[in-house]
Amino acid sequence: MDLADYFGPPVCATPKRHRSRGEVRVVMRPSWKQVGFGLAAIIAAAAVSGGAWYGEMHHEQQEHQALSTIKLSLSQAIDKATAAAGGQAVAAKLKLKDGRPLYKVTLQNGAQRSEVQIDAQSGATLGVNKEDADD
Repeated sequence: MDLADYFGPPVCATPKRHRSRGEVRVVMRPSWKQVGFGLAAIIAAAAVSGGAWYGEMHHEQQEHQALSTIKLSLSQAIDKATAAAGGQAVAAKLKLKDGRPLYKVTLQNGAQRSEVQIDAQSGATLGVNKEDADD
């Protein structure tokens, strides 16, 4: 069964008699099933895109709210990470994890690489992950 079987022919041909001339014309118009299906498709597309837009806007508001609570600068986070694990900072980035801003600082100390997580609001060291540079 294809769509034409379910929704009927692509258009309905309706004969109409022209009153003044007495001639019969065939008027082509979509079936009611096709009109209903088209409207349902338009409404569904609008609902999906509207929901995505709202979700994106809500996510941006949450990010802005979380980032506005940062009390620690990137250079302060690097200093705290260096004090916690030792070595030289080779990378640092600000991330949101579960709605909380935190800094991830990557340190290199000889052959050992460490990743230190610093809470951007309180300045607390959340964790130190050490690994050899060969891994």
